[in-house]
Amino acid sequence: RELSGALALVASARQQAQEQRYEESAKTLAQAERQVLEGMNRVLASTTLDYTVRPASPLEEFQQELSRQRGFADLVPLAVQDLRPRPDAMALIERYTDTSQTLRAQALQHFEGGDITQALAHIRNATLYLQRALLAAGLVAPTPTGTPP
Repeated sequence: RELSGALALVASARQQAQEQRYEESAKTLAQAERQVLEGMNRVLASTTLDYTVRPASPLEEFQQELSRQRGFADLVPLAVQDLRPRPDAMALIERYTDTSQTLRAQALQHFEGGDITQALAHIRNATLYLQRALLAAGLVAPTPTGTPP
């Protein structure tokens, strides 16, 4: 019952987003989430769910980390635009972003050379530098939970 209701809410949220009613869409999605969680609580009772994304192979792990890094890279210009950091913070943001790009390039080189372990280390460091850039911009992100990769 909760699932079908949640699916209807998701469809409604999509329609609202297409109509550029984003705030309404977000509220509808939150309502759908609550319905799904209520249904899960009812069905699963005290069962603990672990929905951590676990890659099936090193290749998949690298692709996930690369995508994660790209997501953070997309956030930096938005944070700069919205938060308007001071000039000294902008210098840090640019330095961190440049370092991240260098590390990403190194990660891709190692990946193409078959050294996935080193590629993963570089891409994770590239992501850390972007997180620092976002922090310098004034965006405080919650610390990750769960077991680190």
